[in-house]
Amino acid sequence: MREIWGAVSTDCGPENYDFIVADVLTKSTAAVLTRQIDIVFDGPPGPTPGRFVEVEDEAGRSVDVGDWIERKDGYWALRIQIQTSSLK
Repeated sequence: MREIWGAVSTDCGPENYDFIVADVLTKSTAAVLTRQIDIVFDGPPGPTPGRFVEVEDEAGRSVDVGDWIERKDGYWALRIQIQTSSLK
């Protein structure tokens, strides 16, 4: 693969293969890690705050991110699971 890489692009010879692959993988990972979701309300926070509408991805599509939980204190919570391996 290194030899093919050098033949395809003379300025990116085989000696730069590992660096370039690592850079591409890093950028791909960063793109995945920077995905976002919007928790949508029908109004801003305040004395009469907006109501929850839905959760959307960056393209505006509805996303099922969790489960509605009725808590013992009378409140409701949208519980979103977080992988412990992603916490630092």
